[in-house]
Amino acid sequence: MKVFIVGSRTHLLDKAEADRFDSFCVKLGEEMARRKWEILAGSLRRDTADYSLLSGAEAIAQTGIKVRAHIFRNVAEDLSAFPNLHLLPHTAFINMTMAHIAAVSAADMVVVVGGQDKTPRAAWAGLALLKPVLALPQFGGASANLWSELHHDYETRLDQGNYHELSRIDCAPPVLCCNTIKACERLLSCAKEKTFSAREIALFSLLAAACGVYGLWLCSTGSSLLWWRTLLIVFLSVFAGWIPGQVMTGEKRHMFNTFPHVVLLGILLFATVEMGGELLGGIIDLKKANEEASRLLVSLFVVGLVSGLSAKTSLPRWVKRMRNMFGSALAEDSE
Repeated sequence: MKVFIVGSRTHLLDKAEADRFDSFCVKLGEEMARRKWEILAGSLRRDTADYSLLSGAEAIAQTGIKVRAHIFRNVAEDLSAFPNLHLLPHTAFINMTMAHIAAVSAADMVVVVGGQDKTPRAAWAGLALLKPVLALPQFGGASANLWSELHHDYETRLDQGNYHELSRIDCAPPVLCCNTIKACERLLSCAKEKTFSAREIALFSLLAAACGVYGLWLCSTGSSLLWWRTLLIVFLSVFAGWIPGQVMTGEKRHMFNTFPHVVLLGILLFATVEMGGELLGGIIDLKKANEEASRLLVSLFVVGLVSGLSAKTSLPRWVKRMRNMFGSALAEDSE
C-alpha cells in the first residue's frame, strides 16, 4: 500500500502536545515500514508529520528491512537524514500544489494529521480523485476540521470499535497507531469494492462482443456449443478468478458488491448467442464449428478468469506495480 501523509504540528504551541504528535507519527512510520507499505511525503521539515513518519520508517530500515519511500517537492531536498531508506525524489513540479496532486494520484491512501491552511487541499484532492482519505482529530488543526465533515462516512465504513477509538481525542499514540492502520486497510478495502473503472468495463465489453459474435456463428451451424454451456463457463471462470483475488486481498466479505459488473461479460455473451443464433446459419461447417467451439470455451475461461481476478484485486494496478518493481530492480543492478 502507498500512503501519502500530510500535516504538521505548527499549530501546537504546547510542547507536550507537540511531543505526542511526533511520538504518534514515529510509531505510525514504524508500523507502516514493518508492513512494507510505501510512504509518500511532501516535506522534510522537522515540524511535519512527513518527517516524523520517515524517522520511524528509518529506524525499522536500520534493522535490515528494505523500506521504500517517496518525496514529492518542487525543489530538491537533502535526503541525508534518512540514509537507510530507499527514498526516491520527485521534483519535476512547478509548485507544491502540483507536487501534492501528483502524490495523491500515486497514493492508494491519504492520511491527514494536524496541519493548517494548505493541508485541506491535499485531502480534498484525494477525495476528488476517489482516493480514501483518513483525517485524524486528535491533534487539532485542519485534520480535526476534516474529521467533523467526514466522520459520518467513517462511521458507516469502519468497525464500531475502530471508529470509537479514532473519535477519542485522548487516544494514546500506540492505540491510535494500531487503529489508524486498521482504518487504512478497511477504507482501502471499501474503495476496492468499486475497482471496475469505465476503461475496464469497456475492455471486457469489447471482449464479450467479439466472443459473442464468434459464438453466434458456431451456434448457427448446430455445433456442440450450447447457450447454457457458454453461460456456465463464464460464471464458473469468473468465480475461479474471484477466489485467488480474495486470497490476494485478504477479503472475505461483500462478495456480491461488484459481481454484477463482472458478469456483464456473461450477459453480453448470452444475449448475442441466444438472439443472433439463427442469422448466419450454414457459414461454418459442423466439424470446424465443433473445433472452434472448444477453442471459444477455452477463451471464455481465460477472459472470465482475468475479469474475476481484476474485479477483486484491481489487476491493472498490480501489473503496473510489478512492472515498476521490476524496473527498479534492473536500475539497481545497473548501478
